[in-house]
Amino acid sequence: MRIPLAKRSLAGLALAFLLAGAVALGCGGSGGEELTIGGDVPEIAQDATLVDLEVVRSDPELLRATAELLGALNRSLGNTGVGSSEVERAVTFVVNNRRVLMVEGTFDTEDVTTRLEETGHSMRRIAGTEVWSGDAGNVALLESGRMALSYDFRTIETVIVQMEEGLTLGRVQAPMETLARMRGTAYISLTTRCENIAPGCRALGFSASGEGGTTGSFDLVSWYDTPEEAEAAAPSLEAFSTVESLFSDVSTGTEGRMFVAEGEGRLAEIFLGADSEFRLRP
Repeated sequence: MRIPLAKRSLAGLALAFLLAGAVALGCGGSGGEELTIGGDVPEIAQDATLVDLEVVRSDPELLRATAELLGALNRSLGNTGVGSSEVERAVTFVVNNRRVLMVEGTFDTEDVTTRLEETGHSMRRIAGTEVWSGDAGNVALLESGRMALSYDFRTIETVIVQMEEGLTLGRVQAPMETLARMRGTAYISLTTRCENIAPGCRALGFSASGEGGTTGSFDLVSWYDTPEEAEAAAPSLEAFSTVESLFSDVSTGTEGRMFVAEGEGRLAEIFLGADSEFRLRP
């Protein structure tokens, strides 16, 4: 994925790095806890992105900056009858090159069931979880106020089985420590496919938050097996974190096994292009 640097947004740059290998912090699972990358994304996921819509809606500038992302989310949820206004957190991830969208919010799962029945979806159970399948894809009703969607049934099946067994990214050291180091709350993205970006990279994350105005804060964190590998990777990642004029007040450095860059960017640039991650496709 190549984009002229002069035209790259902050999100576009982050997405380019996160997808170059192939393509919310927390380690608690379901059962009343908030949806997180660490606690709810299967450990076999190739990359993952979370947006906290409660944080987004609390900041008018942040809400404007994520308008296209919210539009993509609405289209992906179309067959369930749920809109983004009913979603509190959404995470999207890739398993075996197929995208999955998982959401939690204030929607009524029984209303979703009724909608799926009325639109001709058929239901079967996987490990006790209802999965509704139709022309517009598959919807797994994980628990009250939480569901997962994908066009590929086998992918949904894999996700349910991994979650049932507690096999999540929060069990893996590199993603777990990368997620723990990132400060952003509105938008968090993570990949474990970063070896071709920086030799020795085991996890690469990007997060962003609003600052109550048109500027947002961001951080970029990458994790290595040794501090020496983190030091060796620093030049290539420093070039990314200081490119063009999209960033300001940038600080970079290594912290043990991690390379960390922190700074500020324009919200409109930070989230430009992020909508593609929340758009499900057949």
